[in-house]
Amino acid sequence: MKMMRTALASLLMALPAIGIAAAEEDVVSIEKWLVISMRTTSPSDGFTLSPVAARYLFDAQAPMPEPGSREEGMADAWDSAGLDEKGMVKHASLQNGYALAEYESGEETMAMAEGKGHYTLYLNGECFEGDIYGHGYGTQPVVLRKGRNRILVRAVRGGFSLAFRPVKPGAYLLGTDSTLPDLRRGVDIDAHGAVLLANASSMPLKSAVIRAQGPAFETTETRVGWVPPVSLRKVPIKVVSRASKAPPEGETAPLKLELVCDGSGPAIEVPVRVRSGLQSYVETFVSAIDGSVQYYGVKPPAIPIAGKGALFLSLHGAGVRAEGQAEAYSPKSEGWVVAATNRRPFGFDW
Repeated sequence: MKMMRTALASLLMALPAIGIAAAEEDVVSIEKWLVISMRTTSPSDGFTLSPVAARYLFDAQAPMPEPGSREEGMADAWDSAGLDEKGMVKHASLQNGYALAEYESGEETMAMAEGKGHYTLYLNGECFEGDIYGHGYGTQPVVLRKGRNRILVRAVRGGFSLAFRPVKPGAYLLGTDSTLPDLRRGVDIDAHGAVLLANASSMPLKSAVIRAQGPAFETTETRVGWVPPVSLRKVPIKVVSRASKAPPEGETAPLKLELVCDGSGPAIEVPVRVRSGLQSYVETFVSAIDGSVQYYGVKPPAIPIAGKGALFLSLHGAGVRAEGQAEAYSPKSEGWVVAATNRRPFGFDW
């Protein structure tokens, strides 16, 4: 399958900005795909590996299918699909199905796979988490081998976008999917946050420091633990701000993040909300389950409360973030409304 360049401008506009430079003509997008529905000729118990995945993941020598050909055990035939004007691969089979392609690379290349709308990405048999709801979580360091690369995408919502952005081997902070506390007027903040770190190299990242600073923040340095090669990790950072430095409510405070190590990528800047008075706000904490940084939304009480006061616990539905859930409530005179979250807007996937 050949590399497609003409639709890249619209495709890249839909992909998350991650602070990694690459010339537009270097970005790899696949123009032609083969797609097939997951419908099988026999009932599935939900744990059975589909014939498509079994053949094209585990048999590197299996020839590419032809449009109209069939797979044993599958109800539908393979069909052709391409990119639309927005750089999306769309087809009725992708309501619950697979898209298969090959890309021929002239050399081994480190790249960032950037996608939206896919459930799972398989590259040369390796499995990578997708971004099924298109929230911008689909960036992942990968290796494009010299020669043939087989790409299999599982999609369940009708379509997806996918491109590979060549990068210089190294470690990069990504500006997407950060977990950060809100700043609050009149309140000192000494909390944890978390940002995505991509180790786009063949060596583990053993010693690095993330420096966080900005006009509204104290400068902090947080040591990063061991990060495996060609992997993506959400790593903690320390966020400290003094009440006197917080900008006016309704604005955002820029937080500059810099990874200090050999071969690190450029610094990035992420916005932090500023809240005050009776506005809802986000607090962060370190999970006792796995040590990750998580968050919850808070609506403060309508009047000052002596003692502990009441706690109103609110659980969000699918697609609702905790800060939005907290904002939906009016202040209560008896106590605090706290909106828990389950790590992703669609928490049932956890």
